Amino acid sequence: MDSQTLGILLMFLGLPLIISIPVTAMIWGSHKRKMEAMRLESETQAIKNQAEIDLLEARMQILEKKLGEPRKIQ
Repeated sequence: MDSQTLGILLMFLGLPLIISIPVTAMIWGSHKRKMEAMRLESETQAIKNQAEIDLLEARMQILEKKLGEPRKIQ
């Protein structure tokens, strides 16, 4: 096998590897950003849910004070 044939063979073997590295990095980066966005969305929703719970508890305490009766938890 002469050096030109070897060079061409190595080029065809190396080219997919050279191309696959940036493509893999691009796909991984996209996946990582998507997962981060989903995590932030989940955390935001949890904070909103807790705020709603806190608001309802505060309203119940106000009503308890107005009525003078403690709430009964079943």
